[in-house]
Amino acid sequence: MKQQYKSVYFLLLYFVFWLFIAWIDRLLFLLFAAPVNTGFTFQEIARIYMAGFKLDLSMTAYICALPFIGYFLWSIVPNWSFSTKWIRMYTYSILAILGFLSCISVNLYTEWTDKVSQRAIETFFETPQEALLSAVSTNLWIPLLVFVVIAIGGSMVFNLLFRSAFVKFKTHFTLHILSFFVGLIVLFTCIRGGYGTSPLNESMAYYSSNQFYNHAAVNTHWSFINDVVNSASGGNPYHYFNDSHDMDRILAPVFPEKGDSSISILNTERPNIVLILLESFTADLIENLGGEKEVTPNLDRISKQGLSFTQFYAAADRSDKGIIGVFSAFPAQGKESIIKSIKKHEKLAGIGEEIHRAGYQTSFYYGGQSEFYNFKSYMMSHGVNRVVDMADFPSSYNESSWGVYDHNVLEKMLADLNREKTPFFSTVFTISNHEPFDLKTTYKFGNNTTANKFKSTAFYTDSVLNEFLEKAKKESWYKNTLFIVTADHGHRLPYNREITDPKRFHIPLIFFGDVLKEEFRGQKINKIMGQVDLASSILNQLNISSDRYSWSRDVFDTQFTSYAFFNTKHSFGVISENGTLVFDPQSQQVISSSGDEKSLLNIVKAYNQNVYAEYLSY
Repeated sequence: MKQQYKSVYFLLLYFVFWLFIAWIDRLLFLLFAAPVNTGFTFQEIARIYMAGFKLDLSMTAYICALPFIGYFLWSIVPNWSFSTKWIRMYTYSILAILGFLSCISVNLYTEWTDKVSQRAIETFFETPQEALLSAVSTNLWIPLLVFVVIAIGGSMVFNLLFRSAFVKFKTHFTLHILSFFVGLIVLFTCIRGGYGTSPLNESMAYYSSNQFYNHAAVNTHWSFINDVVNSASGGNPYHYFNDSHDMDRILAPVFPEKGDSSISILNTERPNIVLILLESFTADLIENLGGEKEVTPNLDRISKQGLSFTQFYAAADRSDKGIIGVFSAFPAQGKESIIKSIKKHEKLAGIGEEIHRAGYQTSFYYGGQSEFYNFKSYMMSHGVNRVVDMADFPSSYNESSWGVYDHNVLEKMLADLNREKTPFFSTVFTISNHEPFDLKTTYKFGNNTTANKFKSTAFYTDSVLNEFLEKAKKESWYKNTLFIVTADHGHRLPYNREITDPKRFHIPLIFFGDVLKEEFRGQKINKIMGQVDLASSILNQLNISSDRYSWSRDVFDTQFTSYAFFNTKHSFGVISENGTLVFDPQSQQVISSSGDEKSLLNIVKAYNQNVYAEYLSY
């Protein structure tokens, strides 16, 4: 009997050990991933642990299932002398995997406001160099410490607790089988989270209006497994309405009948177009848009000379989704990214195709690897004649962490455009304002903080962009060129904005050049518009059909209504003249709202349900 108790003790202790590892992971996340100025009290920390307890039990049960089954099989066979070292090897292996996932989460959360996910792992293996460069914005000793504590520290604790050999569970065969099934039922109950109508899900750990508290409550490793499983399931996570006619009615204010005509802002129908896509350029960097002073003096001046759009919002928080938003006018899809699937993104419309068919020469310039996020395959399959990336420069030019500095890319672009047949549509996507914000030149605002490094790289890009434009003015093609400046997405810096703050998605949009009619120069358009609206707004100015871009609305159309939508893995939102709303689809809670909450909630739900359904159909 004493041996039976000892066997049960070993099993319970092994279960508690893994529960302890889950609690240590959460503690490390609270210590190293918390946003600046996040306050904690003992009571709040206790609430976080209580909220995530069911997920901790579930993950612990998942891990313990295989050793439990193996242990009872080992115990039931009398003469089986199989060494229990396999449990130790299993434990060490799982600790190493969990340590790896935990260190990624701590590093990832600062920039992505997201824990480790399938998307993060896929990004690492697809483009490891770029993923590592994004990661260095966090001090590397932090994720290393997290890995050491969980993987190595956990192994040491395991060895301390289980110094003696595991003892076989010896009892009557019937009682043995009964005990086995009781144990399985307990594990299954923990895995499922009970026997309610709804199985365990992340939303059960959500308890607060503070998103970081909710994310801390969610078990890191359970969340990763759940993300992998759900990514493979292929269902629509935004299913709120059963009747498509209801959704059409709800979205009618967003997509009214198009007007008879679009206001023409250009003095020519076939201008050259230079699209300047700035990496991570939030409106908070531009004084004329309510941002910081003296960070981007040249863009401030240009915005006052050209046509400035004061309420322009990014579709999401990542470059891969920003590219699709600009060129295909397709909204973001939560945790998914359509550009990562060539089979899917090839079915999208792309303004490069329309413009190329209209007789334009098309090109795309990027200082990094154009294979990153499938940029190259996307451009080449959507009407772009020529893609220029870091491979087209001497290796000595690859001085930036991401590749070639912006000034070198702009110089090559200028030289190529001087030889280009007109009209042309050419895009440059800058890289220097990306983590880790490294410069070979002087940091204008110093490099003592990440925010100052961020502002310094923005100042650099602003300066070299101005040099490019001043040189372009001397070229014959300049007078017949429309320049468009915008960004791929916003950024948390320089104000450490939360991912659920609509202002984090506020980005610049400026039209300027000699082809702009005099009456529009120095003017501002204050209509609220989204990144996906840029496509129709450009095409219609060229008298090119925008019918293929169902999500895009022409801001110059007399029937245009002010709406902008944004979407991240954990939330989506809408900004309109009737108010603003941000919604968390996991907890099914409104995070923030102003105005007509019921109407806006229905609109943003219908919008995202339709977007994701279309994504699945490709």
